Amino acid sequence: MFHRVAELQNSRVSLGLRSLHRRLYYSLLCSLEKTIYGNPQVTLAAVSPHTTRQLARYFSRQDVVVIPNGVDSDYFSPAAIQSMRAPGRKGFNCSANDFVVLLIGNDWRNKGLPALLASAAQCRDLPISVVGRWPGRSRSVHCGWQQS
Repeated sequence: MFHRVAELQNSRVSLGLRSLHRRLYYSLLCSLEKTIYGNPQVTLAAVSPHTTRQLARYFSRQDVVVIPNGVDSDYFSPAAIQSMRAPGRKGFNCSANDFVVLLIGNDWRNKGLPALLASAAQCRDLPISVVGRWPGRSRSVHCGWQQS
């Protein structure tokens, strides 16, 4: 939902042309969302209860049906995951016994990255890997952090 993204963006104090562009862009997208999602004649389906709650919050839509994304049960089976575990841990320089928190995605504030980092600061020797797009970068990056 661009309404949520706009809220997050507006909570930051930023100046300049990029900030102006973002405000105009999000205003346009929010207007389009309101036109489409706010129309009760448009049937909506969401991929999660979270998205359904956002549609209810921003557009007063109580008629949204949840249709979860399909999952390839062969690829995400316990056996397949076990076969990927050792190479995945090796790629992040983690041993088989390390406790690791892995956060993948974007919209870090919405996913709780600041809270995770604040909590991890209270722990000792807790590796945290964050994978995703970072502002100002055109590709995905990996960032490892460990408290000394």
